[in-house]
Amino acid sequence: AICVQAIENGNIESKRSAACALALRDSGTEEALEALLLMLNLPEVRIPAIRAIRSMGVQAILAMPKVCDLLQNTDPFIRAHALLVLEAMGIKAVGGLIRGLKDPFPMNAYLAAVCLGRQGEAAIQALPALRKNLESPIHRIRQGAKKAIQQIERKE
Repeated sequence: AICVQAIENGNIESKRSAACALALRDSGTEEALEALLLMLNLPEVRIPAIRAIRSMGVQAILAMPKVCDLLQNTDPFIRAHALLVLEAMGIKAVGGLIRGLKDPFPMNAYLAAVCLGRQGEAAIQALPALRKNLESPIHRIRQGAKKAIQQIERKE
C-alpha cells in the first residue's frame, strides 16, 4: 500500500523507488499493477515500472495490452523490455512476442525469437513467423529463429 501511494502521489524519485521495491516482491496486487501501468506513460519512471510488471509474471496478464503498446515505442530499449515482460506473462502473451519478430532493431527481433523458444511447445503458433525470419538477410535474426524453432519443435 505504501508503494502504491508513492507511485500515485510521490515525486519522480519516490515513484522510481516504489517501482523498484515492487519489482523485488514475489507478487503484486491488482492495485499495484494499475499504479505501475500509469507510470508507463512517464519516461522518467518507465523502466522501473516495466521491471516491476515483469516481476509479477503471469499475475500481470491484465497489463498485456499496455505492454503490447510499448512494442510501438521509438526506443528499442523500451521495446526490448516489453518483450521480456511479455515472456514473463507466459503463453497468453505469445502474440505480442510474434509481433516482436518484426521489430526493426535486429537485436529485438532476435530477443523475440529467444523468448518464444523459451516458451517451448506452448509457442507453436509462432512457427510460421519464425520460419519467415529464417529468410532474413541478418544472420543474428536467422540464428535466433532457427534455435527457437528447434526449441518449440523439441529438436534441441
